[in-house]
Amino acid sequence: MIGIILSTCLYLLVDIFLNADDFDLRIQEIGFMKNLPREFFVALLVTMVGINGPLFLLDFQLVVLHIFLASQHLTTYEYIMTKRSQLEDAENEARETESGGQEATERALTKRVRTLPHWMD
Repeated sequence: MIGIILSTCLYLLVDIFLNADDFDLRIQEIGFMKNLPREFFVALLVTMVGINGPLFLLDFQLVVLHIFLASQHLTTYEYIMTKRSQLEDAENEARETESGGQEATERALTKRVRTLPHWMD
């Protein structure tokens, strides 16, 4: 939905700049918009692109995350719990390494699930 809105706004912006006279004629055909300048529509479309652009990027990031999860055969819950467990284990390993414990080497041998960078979660 956001992609459709974004692409429509971009199309209309390009249309305004490439076919300015045709755009003005279309606006004149609509009764209550006759007195509005072309700059009003440009500002409106730029605002909509400015709002919907970041939302589109967030949606795209969410799609990428779920494609990754599907490739790993994980649910979102399993991924979150595994990621949390791995972060806790890393903190514990850092503490044990400082104290010279051998449990850190044993945990290093266990299977770990691939995770995405923090900015992709």
